[in-house]
Amino acid sequence: MARACLHRIRTLDLPADEAPTILQRLQGRPTGGPKAPQPWRLLLTAAAPAPTISACLIVRDQSPRLAQCLTSLQGVDELVVMDTGSNADTVAIATAHGARIGPFLWCDDVSAARNAALAMATADWILVIDAAEVLAGGGIDAVRRSLDLHAGGRQVLAPVITEVGDPTGGDQLPNGRVFARKPGRHFIGRTEAQPVDEGERPLMRLSVDEWTLRRHHQPLDSAV
Repeated sequence: MARACLHRIRTLDLPADEAPTILQRLQGRPTGGPKAPQPWRLLLTAAAPAPTISACLIVRDQSPRLAQCLTSLQGVDELVVMDTGSNADTVAIATAHGARIGPFLWCDDVSAARNAALAMATADWILVIDAAEVLAGGGIDAVRRSLDLHAGGRQVLAPVITEVGDPTGGDQLPNGRVFARKPGRHFIGRTEAQPVDEGERPLMRLSVDEWTLRRHHQPLDSAV
């Protein structure tokens, strides 16, 4: 139980040198000071609330794929769709799935659009996904499990992306898609957006296999 609680505490982004002290307190061993009182130990061992997740997309005239993408995100806490000039059908589909829609004037800068979506998000964690992709391998529940198992304050979780209908190959190398929403965290890169902290410090990429993304390339009527 103590180690399980310590794993929960990791997600709070505490300094690494505090972890052994917390573990000793949870196990009831002295650390040079008085043992933690019973109510404090009970508080630490209480189940932590499930992390909330915002799925963030940037879209433009992608209605044939968008419904599949948003359906695969069932159970996510928040959908943020940054629209860069779509027809009414695309916006209607996003609205029907409960998404928050933000208009964005396209400026040939992917990170600018990603940052606009990030600014609208309110959940604890950000899931970056494109309209041509679907969340596979257990859905949002699997994403939450991967947060419990792996996530820390400066990590970005990277699932395998399976390319469907791409004649050049199959699975793509893991690509960072889930990270904690924190002040100062933002995207850089005009064509390939990368999440970074203040000072443009890159996040630590961690490959996960609890869930995957499927990216479709062929026309909708021939997709599998």
